[in-house]
Amino acid sequence: MLKVLPSIASADPLSIRSELMRVQPLGRLHLDVEDGNFIDNITFGMKTVQAIAKEFSGTLDVHLMTTAPEAYLPCLANAHIQAVCGHLEALPYPKRFLTRVRELGMNAGLAINLKISPEELRSYTDCLDYVLVMTTEPDGAEQIFFPQACSRVSIIRGILPPNVEIWCDGGICPEYLPALYAAGMDAAVMGRAIFSNEDPVDAVRKYERSVIPR
Repeated sequence: MLKVLPSIASADPLSIRSELMRVQPLGRLHLDVEDGNFIDNITFGMKTVQAIAKEFSGTLDVHLMTTAPEAYLPCLANAHIQAVCGHLEALPYPKRFLTRVRELGMNAGLAINLKISPEELRSYTDCLDYVLVMTTEPDGAEQIFFPQACSRVSIIRGILPPNVEIWCDGGICPEYLPALYAAGMDAAVMGRAIFSNEDPVDAVRKYERSVIPR
C-alpha cells in the first residue's frame, strides 16, 4: 500500500503548532532539514526538530539536506526520530553514516539527487532501510517534477533488495502517484498538495487510495 508522508516544511511557517495538529491523526510526519549550504534554503535546525518531536505524536523521519549529515545524528536519536537519510553526494563514507544511524536505533536511508546514477547504490544495499529518490531539484523553476523520475525509480527497484523501501520527494502532484507507485515507489513525500487542502488528512487518504495495489 502506498504511504504518503506530509512534509511540514511546506506548511505555514508561522503556524507550525496548528499545522502539526492538522495532520496529527495520520501519525506520521516528514522533516526536511536544509542548512543553507548543501542547499541554498534554510528550513529549521535541531531546536525546532526537538520541539516538533515533543509536540507531535507519531512516526517522524528526517531528510538531511546538509553538508555534514553525521553531525546531526546524536541529536536526532535523542529526539526519538524513527528514520533518517543523508545525501549520498554529501557523505565521504556512506556506509559509516548508515551504520551509525542504525547503531543509534533509527532506520537508515540514503537520498540521491538527479545527478547521481542509481548504480551507485549497489555498494550500500546491505545496510539500507530505504532510499529517498529526489524527483526534482532546486533549479529556480519552482522545483518542477522530473519527467524521467519513473524510469529512475524502476531502475532502483531492480537494484535494491525487496525489503528496502523507495521513497520519492520533490514536486510530486497527485497525478504522478500511480505511475511512480507502479514503478516501485513505496512512499511519497508531499507538501503543498497536502497542506493547501482544507482537510489535509482526507487529502492524504485520497491520494493513497488513488493507486492500484501491487
